[in-house]
Amino acid sequence: MDENYKKAIQERLDNFEKQISEASDIPLFQEVRQCLLNACYRAAYVMTWVCVAESIRNKLFKLRDNDPDIESAVISIENKDKEGGSTDEKILESSKYIGISKIDKNKLDHIWKRRNLYAHPTAKSPLVEEVMYAIAETVNLVLSKPPMIKRDIIPELMKKLFEQKNFFDLENSEKIEDYAYSLSNRFLEDDLAYFIDENKFNEMRRFELHSGDLIMSCSGTMGKIAIAPENIKKGIINQALLKLSTSKQISNVFLKLWMQSESFQENLRIYSQGAAIKNVASVAILKNVEIILPSLSEQNLIVDYIQEMSGKYEYLKSKLTQRLEHLKALKASILDSAFRGAL
Repeated sequence: MDENYKKAIQERLDNFEKQISEASDIPLFQEVRQCLLNACYRAAYVMTWVCVAESIRNKLFKLRDNDPDIESAVISIENKDKEGGSTDEKILESSKYIGISKIDKNKLDHIWKRRNLYAHPTAKSPLVEEVMYAIAETVNLVLSKPPMIKRDIIPELMKKLFEQKNFFDLENSEKIEDYAYSLSNRFLEDDLAYFIDENKFNEMRRFELHSGDLIMSCSGTMGKIAIAPENIKKGIINQALLKLSTSKQISNVFLKLWMQSESFQENLRIYSQGAAIKNVASVAILKNVEIILPSLSEQNLIVDYIQEMSGKYEYLKSKLTQRLEHLKALKASILDSAFRGAL
């Protein structure tokens, strides 16, 4: 590897290491670094996956006492360990419990599959830039993120604190403070909801959100639409949101897609300009907007077609992204070979 190119790689690795949130992940990352800088690219790629798996595993083990779902996942991993089998797949499946989205899980799955290729006698080796891409994804998706607690665990933790007699020695204030601090750093800011009492809820019952309702943001990123999921917990929306409940003649998915259309969003932007109270403006707009409403069966056909086309688009987009990354890696490999005089 050319010295200038090697220096650039070292700088990128230094930057990646600074982003790692858990000190326990750093030693393995440094092993990846040594493999890469010594041109052991297959070993570097394999160790990159080991970083992913070990980091997810450690986060799950840290949070097992706070979440029964995580505890169940950890037990499953431990049982697989005892059987002497590979735990990679179970660890990857359990990554959802520490905040890894389905899209990000697919990216990690790609790294795992490539790791399986390079860890076996296939006579194939990754390009240096392919290793760097895997490292960047690993840091971005896993190593840079501390273990986070799901919002629905908060009541259970409070119950332990106040109802379990020996959960803490109440005279040991330092231990209690340390515990509270450790928890506060493991909640996503968006997950810290606020609560109202039953009387206030009954007073504001018309704002209660039910499964299948549409909600639209009316401030900040105005016009974002979502459908309330099944088994949603009892609660009301706040003043920054607008709730829409559909009749039996309207598909909520059809309405959501229509509200995400360019024409509706443009109307929303035009009519809401200068409005002092955004959600009031949104209600006024919606009351005056006409919608061409086909029959319910036709709505469902339209929804199916749009979702099928969206799936194809995402698939082609993913393939194109992979192709572009491959071309970047190929270019870097050619440059590397040119600097080493190996062309």
